[in-house]
Amino acid sequence: MELGPATGINDAGQIVGMGTHTPFGQRAYLLTPTNNVFFPDHGGNTGNVTARIGYPGIQAGATVTLTAPGRPDIVGSNATMISTSRTNILQTTFDPTGATPGIRQVVLTQPDSSVITLPGVFTVEQGGGRQVWVDILGRNAVRPDHPEAYTIIYGNCGNVDADGPVTL
Repeated sequence: MELGPATGINDAGQIVGMGTHTPFGQRAYLLTPTNNVFFPDHGGNTGNVTARIGYPGIQAGATVTLTAPGRPDIVGSNATMISTSRTNILQTTFDPTGATPGIRQVVLTQPDSSVITLPGVFTVEQGGGRQVWVDILGRNAVRPDHPEAYTIIYGNCGNVDADGPVTL
């Protein structure tokens, strides 16, 4: 049973994408920093969608807009630059609530007024929701007087942001 695309940034700051989550683990493929990356590449029109953009030469302070002919622009907010030793990634949040479904191009406007256009890299989908998942990794039995470490991994494979605290 496939659970959908797995995308993110690992602890080394590398962009990981195009893999899949499965009930038995996670497969992911590394994208090099020279690739143009926008993920997720889709989001529902029922809530916010936080996206990360990796593009060579992206500048802190850039603004990001989703555009399509004849449709209102969807402007990203709360843009934050995530700098790593290998690349810069801009994270921003879009609110496509009520937007007409369809393909959008991404327009990056840099502080120096240069414009970068990434055509057809994002799709607004009808509806959508949060799909939060949790995995607990560790032994299934613990011996008395022997401490055991467990790792809790969680995420959202839905097509809108899962806002609010995670309670276990």
